Amino acid sequence: IDIDNLKYINDKFGHNEGDYAINTVAKALEFISENGEICARFGGDEFIVAGSYDSDEYRSNYEKRFNDYLEYFNENTTKPYEVRASFGMVVDEFNGVNNIDDLIKIADERMYARKSGKGNHYRTR
Repeated sequence: IDIDNLKYINDKFGHNEGDYAINTVAKALEFISENGEICARFGGDEFIVAGSYDSDEYRSNYEKRFNDYLEYFNENTTKPYEVRASFGMVVDEFNGVNNIDDLIKIADERMYARKSGKGNHYRTR
């Protein structure tokens, strides 16, 4: 998961607001994780979630619940910017074909492909 437009938030509103956006994404992940997922900040504005999913429905709804959280936040905040993020998801049964580095690389490629399709729309209030 990569926060969209964090550089813009930092440059336009200051690094305290950038930190606030990062914390908002962390809170969203904490709120929506129900099956013991491990959520970690992986870099400046990137997060990784690892979990064991016994239901395709739970996995497919994970991103929707995350986006719903951010949508609710954006509708109910007085912040002059919106917090958005891009997902890249990989499901693997760890059957020896991929290691964790391979999975992260695949997820990262998928996330950046989706992010590039969004364009740079800097939405402010």
